[in-house]
Amino acid sequence: MPFRIRFVPYIILCSLFFQLSCEESDEAESVDDLNSLANEYVYLTLSLGNHDKYYVDAYFGPDSVMSKAKNDSLSLDKIQMKLQELHQKIIQLSIPNTDSSEIKKLRKSRLLAHTSSALAFAEKLSGSELTFEEEVERLYGYLYVPMDLDEINSIIGNIDALLPGTGSISERWEPLRNRFRIPLDKIDTLFIKSINSAREITLGRIDLPQTEMFEVEYVIDQPWSAYNWYKGSYYSLIQVNTDADIFIDRAIDLAAHEGYPGHHTYQSLMEKYFIKDRYWPEYTIYPLYSPTSFLSEGLAEYGINMTFDEEARYRYERDTLMILAGMDTTGFDLYKRVSRLVGRLDHAGLYAASAYMNGNLNREETEKFLVEYALLSEEKAKQRLDFIERFGAYIINYTLGIELIDSYISQVSLSGSKDARWAAYLDVLTNPYLPKDLIIR
Repeated sequence: MPFRIRFVPYIILCSLFFQLSCEESDEAESVDDLNSLANEYVYLTLSLGNHDKYYVDAYFGPDSVMSKAKNDSLSLDKIQMKLQELHQKIIQLSIPNTDSSEIKKLRKSRLLAHTSSALAFAEKLSGSELTFEEEVERLYGYLYVPMDLDEINSIIGNIDALLPGTGSISERWEPLRNRFRIPLDKIDTLFIKSINSAREITLGRIDLPQTEMFEVEYVIDQPWSAYNWYKGSYYSLIQVNTDADIFIDRAIDLAAHEGYPGHHTYQSLMEKYFIKDRYWPEYTIYPLYSPTSFLSEGLAEYGINMTFDEEARYRYERDTLMILAGMDTTGFDLYKRVSRLVGRLDHAGLYAASAYMNGNLNREETEKFLVEYALLSEEKAKQRLDFIERFGAYIINYTLGIELIDSYISQVSLSGSKDARWAAYLDVLTNPYLPKDLIIR
């Protein structure tokens, strides 16, 4: 075959080179612009944290940025003005269409949503009154639709039918439930056993950084049952509130939720993928009242089901945890059946939070509602209301979060196999999604 030389006109070569150069230049410029805007967002978020001690849940960026935010001590009015300006700059930022534009667009969308959320929280701190529904939408990026009271009453009726004896549901449920409360001196044994089991299962599915680790600390006098304080460098301090009643099934709940594949796993992967590998500055800070929490809590709640399926969990609790706790297994079947139904009453807690925050129920009425419709003890109802008063509409992240994650994973993992569900779960863990990105219509 003869050797042929194809001549390409010089002007075409120049045009192609110019086009490629422009694409590379535009892409590099968009990354630089995003990083610049992200740095501004981090500074303003830290500044907002000066006005609310719970707002910044974690920060592991440069100390100089934190020092500047602290020393500048911006007023709420100044923060709001700068957030509004930043919001407009993000909107105006153009992302060129390249092979990597999709993730950049997700990143821009996430940064825009978090800036908007920070602005809403700044307005709230300045005295603007938000309804429960407005707080859910503006801070967390989700629409709250309350469950109908008839549906809640139907669940309560099913619980009533399951529980033997006479008297109110609470009078029959509490004695049964209390038989499976973990003794105080066994909490550490069962929690450590559960979190190590959850870790082993998670590591079989997810590659975590080799240096990841956690410590457990037991505390009292808190409005939550457990909390993960992520410190950076793949390390978490997990606190367990021993004032709270911890029942046998809560050992796995707390271990998976706070540790594996929950908060510790989520934040470790965020640090690895978005800070260590890419250095996206916005991931160096975790504002508590933000769309990140909606996904974080939803993933943590759903992660409980990823560690053990229903049957495996039942056996693990009965044959491992209860033996370690020295518990009698009599009545455990009934306890589990009722517990599953009681879990569906989480929407009653949202209903109560909405009514209380919107001024439709006072504190005493809200506590009574939680006892009657959420089947909480009086003590637990007071603790739940303390949580609502301190953290506002944050409570929705658990219930609505897991429902969104469950719906998304069920739809994208068509086979329903463990492999498919874990792959979908990991996809959410490692991409810059917002709650709205997981709604499949």
